[in-house]
Amino acid sequence: MPPGPVAERTPGFVGLTTSAGHELGIARLPGGSHGLCLDTGTRAWPTAATPSHLVRDPVVGYLLTTHLDRARHDPVRAAALWWAVGALRGRNSAPATMRAYLAELDRTDGARAARVRRTARGWVRDAVRRAAPRGGYRAPRPVLRPAADPARSGAGTLTGLGLRSARGLPVPGVRVTLHLTGGATFADGRSTRTLVTTTSAPAPISWRRGSAAGPVALRVRYTGVPAHHYRLHHGSARAQRVATAAGPRTLTASATAPAPVLRTPTLRTQVNLQRAEPGAQLVDAVTVSGLGGPPLPTPLTGEWQLLGPVAPAPGSAPASPASPTQAPASCRGRDWSRAPVAAGGRFPVPHDGTFSVGATRVSATGCYTYRERLFGSATTLPVPWTSAGLPEETTLVAAAPRLRTLVNHQRATAGVELVDRVVLTGLPTGPAVAAVAPAPGSGNGTGSLTGQWQLLGPVAPDAQGRCTRATWTGAPVLAAGTFAVPLTGEPTATLLVGRTRIARGGCYTYREALAGSAQSAPVPWTAAGIADETSLVGPRPVAVPQHPRVDTGGSRPGSPRPARGTSTVALPRLGLTATLTGVAFRGAVLPAPRGARTAGQWTHGAPLDALVGTTVLTGHVSDDRDRPGAFARLRSARRGDVVRVADGAGGAGTIHRWRVTRTWSVDRHRLPRSVFTQDVARRLVLITCTDRVTTPGGGFHYRRNLIVEAVPW
Repeated sequence: MPPGPVAERTPGFVGLTTSAGHELGIARLPGGSHGLCLDTGTRAWPTAATPSHLVRDPVVGYLLTTHLDRARHDPVRAAALWWAVGALRGRNSAPATMRAYLAELDRTDGARAARVRRTARGWVRDAVRRAAPRGGYRAPRPVLRPAADPARSGAGTLTGLGLRSARGLPVPGVRVTLHLTGGATFADGRSTRTLVTTTSAPAPISWRRGSAAGPVALRVRYTGVPAHHYRLHHGSARAQRVATAAGPRTLTASATAPAPVLRTPTLRTQVNLQRAEPGAQLVDAVTVSGLGGPPLPTPLTGEWQLLGPVAPAPGSAPASPASPTQAPASCRGRDWSRAPVAAGGRFPVPHDGTFSVGATRVSATGCYTYRERLFGSATTLPVPWTSAGLPEETTLVAAAPRLRTLVNHQRATAGVELVDRVVLTGLPTGPAVAAVAPAPGSGNGTGSLTGQWQLLGPVAPDAQGRCTRATWTGAPVLAAGTFAVPLTGEPTATLLVGRTRIARGGCYTYREALAGSAQSAPVPWTAAGIADETSLVGPRPVAVPQHPRVDTGGSRPGSPRPARGTSTVALPRLGLTATLTGVAFRGAVLPAPRGARTAGQWTHGAPLDALVGTTVLTGHVSDDRDRPGAFARLRSARRGDVVRVADGAGGAGTIHRWRVTRTWSVDRHRLPRSVFTQDVARRLVLITCTDRVTTPGGGFHYRRNLIVEAVPW
């Protein structure tokens, strides 16, 4: 006979039969229930009812409760249950016989035998994890929690559902029926809900109260709960023992949520603008909470008022002239007891939420504040007026002036007079302009505002000789002052401020600030270095011969004029050091001083501490006897060399560092005038002679000038 399901030999048998006719599965007892044999191969299946009793075994009880009914319709499941209980859990008295029968099946139908083993092992693993404690499953007490946020239409959460195994894991396959009373419903609007547990704990379930104000009760019923024991039918000398399911259990649990107390709503408010300009529209956001439940059958009534204007407190005076921006006017601490009501009205409140109320366009300057209250009802307590003057409810309406500025010269030469043109817009207007209250110590008088100006500089231009990227941090203040802005009722005014004569080259920039008042917000310092505010001032033009020459090839003395103090120049890498003395053009010739350690500084060039322009130094390469001159070693200069010039007596003053950027030579009779130009970025030019020529009779002279250019470093 082939293995597999066959016609019954044992009553109601379901399972697999080996080629030898051995049955692996379950069968029907005389009483009608199905079970599985526990004495395989030793005795016959019972033909009459036998006594039985319950055996406490949570794992076997779970296996039989969960799988026996479905095994009646699946031969492989039936054989797997026979193997799981009898062999893997050791409840069969003849394990060797069981193994022999399964081996017979393995020889003729290995695939089914493998399925039997695999299915049985999986069931046992799951049963060990999901089986009940020794005393059986216990229905936990559910938690019927009211809404944490009553503003969400009274929605609460139901948690604490589901059964747990002895190992603390969720038990799947249990039917859970929930029933709410007291007018409460679940999210679908029904009071009853059913679910089937899975291997995960049930998620929280939303519920909501009805219109009734009484308590809410919950009944929970668990059906199809696996048993923690099984029923053992006794055997006899001829009949074997049989195990059947003890039958699923039913568990119940309950919970209640107390009746709600009288609603106690709260108001939280926030004005849309805390600083505004005339013409702005103010709106208050009123957040109502504490009503709970669905929308009220009859909305509550709220009332709002906008109080003001009230005169603000003036801002504090400037901390110092260097920091002119005063603290702004404030609405804190104002007396609202006699404040006029600028506007008012009522609004409906059907539920918790945020409502926009009191939209009002304000035209007068001053302080304004909202306040609201809520009328009560039979189920809701009233909320009195909120306090007037709360910071989050208060708006300071003030003018917001703006400054636009333009310097009169963006490029100029020393001696120029700079002045800044200031255009102010957004000034206070209206009938109360003349009553501007100045801040203590601010200098603002009736009908005017006070501004301050500073002229910063000079600072050095950037590497391109422009002020675009000049550094203004820590820049000196060349001049400063105040100016008055008359309030005429017009929104704009134009002033000329900061007139200053410039004596030294460099970058200069204006900046301005405006102190505030009760009707006008302060304007902080404008940024330093704005292009429209910045002027590049170069040195005064100097006279340079049409065809200049520099005499640095012989020992002819110049006419020494002392430069400011006694200064020195040095190129450390070359070992070159020389004292500087002033020299000037004699006709078309700029001489160099006599002496092997003395060089000349052109007195009409930029001084050593200048920020723009050219400083020219001259030195002999040799004297008439061909002895090395002060700049004899200059011929070895190269790009990147460091030049140090000490400005002061004995070279002990300020040290200026330079970096060589270029060396070049030119015919002595074609020296370009551009070498002496002052309208350039800061540079240092060192000039000597080169291209020595020997003449008959032992004489010599130089045909070219060597020019070394350097920039600050």
